[in-house]
Amino acid sequence: MQEKEKQEMGRQEKKNNQIILFGGTFDPPHLGHLIIAEQAREQLGCDYLLLMPAGIPPHKQTGSVSPAEIRLEMLDRAVDDNPGLVVSRYELERSGASYTARTLRHFLKRFAGVLLIIGADSLAEIFTWREPEFILARSRLLVAPRPGYDIGELLKQESLQDYRENIVPLDTGLMEISSSQIRKRAGGGQSLRYLVPEPVREYIREQGLYER
Repeated sequence: MQEKEKQEMGRQEKKNNQIILFGGTFDPPHLGHLIIAEQAREQLGCDYLLLMPAGIPPHKQTGSVSPAEIRLEMLDRAVDDNPGLVVSRYELERSGASYTARTLRHFLKRFAGVLLIIGADSLAEIFTWREPEFILARSRLLVAPRPGYDIGELLKQESLQDYRENIVPLDTGLMEISSSQIRKRAGGGQSLRYLVPEPVREYIREQGLYER
């Protein structure tokens, strides 16, 4: 575990024994990710949150995701100037697929409360995840808006009624930026300026990432 991550986790444990986790492939991390993370941290009144790149994402096809070390490097560069956003290597250092339920169990051993940031699209398909009832019952889900999904309508679903108190819509505004869009633009030689942090844009260009 990175020294910065150790220090921040220790400080948060002493403060209020809660932790916010924001997982994903981050292939690449973009400004939408960072806006959601920063605004969620501010809304919840936390000093920091953990951004957690998935090691082997269970919902992605094998070979469709950039190597872990590349995604980690991009994420480190993306948040280097923000002490409130800390990159966690936990899922990258674990073997096997990066299941949210397994990660949740790990952090519940250290923290009384775990808050998970997910998109509205993920909430819509959460019952396709491994152990969805465990995730819904033992964490608080902070749900960010996504194009084409109405969080209010999702919360009316009967399958979510028992967990309604654990699901909190985030007031982050609609971020119509996606990693797939950015990969497509990079592959077509189009500009990524103002879509990703400048250090990430430079790294993608230097490494020739996403070129067809």
